[in-house]
Amino acid sequence: MDAIWQISSKPKKARTSIYKWLSVKMDMPFCETHVKYFTKEQCRKAIRILRPMYIQLYGKDLPWRKKEKMENLPIVKVFKIDYSFLMKNYLNPELWKKEWTLFAYKTFTITLQIYSIKTKEEKITFLITVYNHDVNSNGMDNKCTNYIECSLKLEDITFLKRQINSCIFNTICNMEKVYFILETDEYRDLSDKKYEERSRLRQYAEDFLDECGVTSEACREAYIEAYVDENEQVCNLISDYILAKVYTMLPDLFLTFLSTLEDDPKKEIRTKEIELAIGSEDYKDVMKRIQEFKLEFEDEENFEAEMKSKLEEVINND
Repeated sequence: MDAIWQISSKPKKARTSIYKWLSVKMDMPFCETHVKYFTKEQCRKAIRILRPMYIQLYGKDLPWRKKEKMENLPIVKVFKIDYSFLMKNYLNPELWKKEWTLFAYKTFTITLQIYSIKTKEEKITFLITVYNHDVNSNGMDNKCTNYIECSLKLEDITFLKRQINSCIFNTICNMEKVYFILETDEYRDLSDKKYEERSRLRQYAEDFLDECGVTSEACREAYIEAYVDENEQVCNLISDYILAKVYTMLPDLFLTFLSTLEDDPKKEIRTKEIELAIGSEDYKDVMKRIQEFKLEFEDEENFEAEMKSKLEEVINND
């Protein structure tokens, strides 16, 4: 454990981040996640989790496990692409049919294809695809795609590589959001609450307008929409929940991909962002607010009384 966080330029912060990340991985309270508190079985579990990270950092196995087989460790494959060749030979029809693998890790594969060529604008568009071969309920791979366009006159291949790397990183972000964050039970529950909350608020407003004798459809709709938009809470909770989960569902994929990049100025910045997200208390704070809202929402009588108190007087000019 110490060998992982002590190499950081900010060891104290790195130590806290690693232990917070490990507490999530081991499904333990953060206050109990420390080697001195672990049972023998918990120590074995922590080693299984931390071993790949140690090997990634030092390029070798743990000193006392050198003789053991490493067949169970995830293999990282990085494929070098000659982008200069692609840019010079983009008119070759054979290249249009190809899909090049750039990166492979666990169940994830990242590929690149020539998507389109615009002769008039002298631009070429590449298609980036991130596959997750851990099949979904329909028996199909999950995948996310993204596009990157550049000039056919581009000579700075290093700049092109950085653009492609940024595109890949953003596509992994999309993969995490669409197939992991939005598939959590917490998100689905909030989505259900969102429509139920809007339905309740809309009914409160409609009943209020009926009592006030407002019959103009245009006035009613404008009032109802303004009232619902101003008082709904779930939309903000959903946004905060998604933001708090970013980088925490696929941290090893993000960090492993970033570790393969060479001469990329965004590498260090993004790595720090991920480390901060892993050790952040934001998720716990958001979940606390969500639980508080659920308790209020389930008390229908008090919720209705509070929301109706926010209905503003209407001057009926019908």
